[in-house]
Amino acid sequence: MDIDGANVRQITKDQSISLGPKFSKDGNLVAYTSYKSGYPDVWIIDLINSNRRRVSFYPGVNSGASFSPNGSQLALTLSKDGNTELYTISSSGGSPTRLTRTRGTEASPTWSPDGSTLAYISDDRGSPQLFTLPASGGVAQRINTSA
Repeated sequence: MDIDGANVRQITKDQSISLGPKFSKDGNLVAYTSYKSGYPDVWIIDLINSNRRRVSFYPGVNSGASFSPNGSQLALTLSKDGNTELYTISSSGGSPTRLTRTRGTEASPTWSPDGSTLAYISDDRGSPQLFTLPASGGVAQRINTSA
């Protein structure tokens, strides 16, 4: 819909929970999590031609997809290896690259404007906290959010 609430358009008909929509930078694609199969899978819808494809459907959680600034990758959370961790995957699908290895749960990844860094939430230190991580992997840094 438009920012003022006009021109509402339904884009899914999954007959199940659909959540977490994220637009690509050009506004032509939407990545979202759907429970259409009975499990949380990540789908992409092309808003120009209404084509959609499932890009991540590993056992367990597949959620929180966010497009990189150039649209070539998604950051998302997967539990395919046991714990919910942060990964990147090509927006056309394929094998994901694992970025975190924690005891906590990672969620809500988002890209920096230049695509070099990811920000995300993790409860690895007990309570949910904000972290950044190079998009290629490496050492995560906690962001101090106290005044």
